[in-house]
Formats: sequence, C-alpha cells, structure tokens
Amino acid sequence: MIALRPHVHSVAAADMDGDGKVDLVFNDMAGSRVVWLRGRGDGSFAAPREYRTGQGPVGLASADVDGDGIADLAVCQLGGVRLFLGGPSGLREGGTLAAATAAGVEVFLTR
Repeated sequence: MIALRPHVHSVAAADMDGDGKVDLVFNDMAGSRVVWLRGRGDGSFAAPREYRTGQGPVGLASADVDGDGIADLAVCQLGGVRLFLGGPSGLREGGTLAAATAAGVEVFLTR
C-alpha cells in the first residue's frame, strides 16, 4: 500500500525502464514527489520508488526525449518543468526544460 495525500493530479503509464512492461508514475503534489511503480507484467507492481521534485508537481507527460528507446518523464511543477530520464535502473534526474509561470501548465512532448 502507498500512503498518499489527496493531491494526485496525474498518472503516466509507460515503460520507464525498458523491460517491455508498463510502469505507472504518479505525482504527489503535497509531497513534492513522483512515485514510480515498476510493472511486473502480470498486473502487479514492485515496491514504489520515490523521486523528489520541486514544489507542487501538477502534471506528468511521458515520451522518449533522449532517443534511447526508453520512456522519459516530464514533470510540470511550480517554477519549471523537470525532466527525469528513464533507464534500466529507473528514473534519473535530467534537468529542467523550461520555466513555468503558473500551476496547471500542460506539458506536450513531441519528437
């Protein structure tokens, strides 16, 4: 069971570690984090892994930003859009894409 405050606004479903199984990532706005659930391929998920974000992660989008064939994650947060790069060991910090000026900014990733 995952303890969450009632501030989940976005969920992304994508293969974040390149194992061919769908993973889930969701935001926890009050906790200033995203939580990754690694899919096992049978409808269950491994123990959650937390990744700290900036204040108020309000939206998520996934796409292969770096071209390695593994989904990456953009987190729209108060003060910017943070990028996490997907890989075999999970997500890793990828930097800030752009400054956001208000909550509710939508992130669209195209290739």
